[in-house]
Amino acid sequence: MFANQKFSTEHLKLETGDTLVLYTDGVPDAVNKHNDEYGMSRLIEIAASWPLEPESLVARCLSDVSAFRAGSPRFDDISIMGIRRA
Repeated sequence: MFANQKFSTEHLKLETGDTLVLYTDGVPDAVNKHNDEYGMSRLIEIAASWPLEPESLVARCLSDVSAFRAGSPRFDDISIMGIRRA
């Protein structure tokens, strides 16, 4: 599928208590009935202000995206994963 694509790698060291949030492009690209995008700044704001466990963070993000969409059809997948170093 990506035979001619070049990818780079990076190394990241998570310190104790750090949380890594992974998401598909369908999260910031989600739109509401006015065709407004959810956006990266909103996702970052939610993730940065939610100091609970990753499961709660993911649930909060998914709930916020759903409320933003307010029943508008999805055109892409919406997936989020949170990982915290203990």
